[in-house]
Amino acid sequence: MRVIYVFDTYCGWCYGFESVFSKFLKNHPEISLEMYSGGLFVGGETIKASMLEHVKESNARITRYYGVPFGDAYEKQLAAGNLKMDSVKPAIAFALVREMLPKTQWGEFIYEVQRAFYIDGKDLNEPEIFVDIARNLGVDADKYASELKNNWDNKTLAEDDFKKSDSFGVESFPTLLIEVDGKYHNLLSGANTVEKLEQNFRNYSQLGEGDTAPSCKIDGSGC
Repeated sequence: MRVIYVFDTYCGWCYGFESVFSKFLKNHPEISLEMYSGGLFVGGETIKASMLEHVKESNARITRYYGVPFGDAYEKQLAAGNLKMDSVKPAIAFALVREMLPKTQWGEFIYEVQRAFYIDGKDLNEPEIFVDIARNLGVDADKYASELKNNWDNKTLAEDDFKKSDSFGVESFPTLLIEVDGKYHNLLSGANTVEKLEQNFRNYSQLGEGDTAPSCKIDGSGC
C-alpha cells in the first residue's frame, strides 16, 4: 500500500504531526512509504520582528492541536532573531539517512531533528546534530558523517525531493496521501492523534475529497 508523506523540517505543523506520524509508522512496516522534503524555506530566512507575534500564536495553536512543546531555548533564539531557516540542509541530511534507516524510522528521525530545533533551539546548519540523532537510531554514525561531509553542499539531493513534492501537486505541509486504484486520498484530515490517524488509514477508501488539516502553505503563510 503506497503512502506519500511530504513535510518540511521548518514547518511547525509538520513538527506537531511528526509526533503522531513517527509512532504510526512503527506500527506499519507493510506500508510502501515515500517521504520527501518539501522546500518551505530556500535560501535562508530569519523570523522578522514584525512576524514574531504571528509565529508565537501559530506555535500556541500547534501545541493545543498536537500537544507538542516549544522550548525556552528555541523561544530565546526566536525572540533574538537568531533562527536562520534554510530547508536545503535538513533535506540533504534526510536524503542521505533515508538510505541507512528502515522506513519505519524515517518519521522518528525527522521528529528528533525538529525537537532539536523547536525545543533545544539548535542550528540545523550544523551536520553534527543530524549525526548524533542518526547514531541514537542505530545508524553507522561514521559512515553517515562521511556522507554528510561529502554532500553537505550537494543541493541536488534536496532539489530532487522538492521536485518530487511538486510532482504530487502539494500546496501545503504536511501532506499525507494514500494511493488507492491510482487515486490519491488524504490521510491527514483531523489526525492529531495516533488513534485518529489509524482510523483514517482503515477508512481510507471513504475519505472525502477536500478534507483538510492545519498546515503551512508553500509560500510560508499559515505557519
